[in-house]
Amino acid sequence: MWIRCRQLNDKHKKMIGEVTEKSTGVSKTVWRKVLYEDFGVADNYTDNTFLQELRTNINLSPISFKQSITGSLRITTYLSMVFIFLSVYFLLENGVISLINISMVSAAIYFTLPILSFVENSSSISVRDSIIYLGISFALSPVLKTLTESTSTDSIYAICSLLFLLHLFSIDYGKSYVVASKQISLSTSLCAAICLASRLPSHYHVFSLLTVAITCFAIFPHIYALSNYSEFVGGMLIFVSLICLYYADSELFILGVVAFILLNLVLPYLYVKCQKFKTNIYGPWDEPVI
Repeated sequence: MWIRCRQLNDKHKKMIGEVTEKSTGVSKTVWRKVLYEDFGVADNYTDNTFLQELRTNINLSPISFKQSITGSLRITTYLSMVFIFLSVYFLLENGVISLINISMVSAAIYFTLPILSFVENSSSISVRDSIIYLGISFALSPVLKTLTESTSTDSIYAICSLLFLLHLFSIDYGKSYVVASKQISLSTSLCAAICLASRLPSHYHVFSLLTVAITCFAIFPHIYALSNYSEFVGGMLIFVSLICLYYADSELFILGVVAFILLNLVLPYLYVKCQKFKTNIYGPWDEPVI
């Protein structure tokens, strides 16, 4: 019985793996990349033909320097809104600008969005919503004025810095990615605005800063989306934010200039230059895609 099994095994080997080279008369087993045949080698054996199917950077689309700058402009546009809000806060705290001017500008932007929404056939916000935002802000401003009296100013600034970073990290830049959340970005920015507003001298100052916060972090994203993320709008906001920072605080102005140069010029340039080092390999070890 054992002899019969051995004969059948030898016959099976001859059928699947033996090729006779007639010129030399030497018998040789040809290895193939299959696991259901026995070639007399280990399961992890490979020969020189294994890497012939290796491919690198399939369907790679290089990004130009202009495209890289255009993409980074969306980030700096939302960053400029944070700088504009911080500028208004310091200007209100130092008494440089009046409450009436701030409130009028914010109210004008409040009621501009419904007009744009009507023109673009969008239902992002209505006049009623704008009035509700203003009413709630004015009603809560006396309460918010005394919200953080027991907390030091340095602690408030540290918390607001972290909240604004989280706001910029989770905001929707018009591209779908995992951490994008409009709810988180809006909540963190308004929380930071409330903390800073509690440092102002009167509840009228608090109301003015809250209107600016809602304009920058709730109203502006809708306007920016309606403009199809226009590069002109982004460039103008960066210019306006730098002017506001110049009159508000010298240290913030330097920080803004460095941030804009880094995000709009240095990092896009490095990104384009580093594309040549990108290597995605594809080969027989990848899982099959149906």
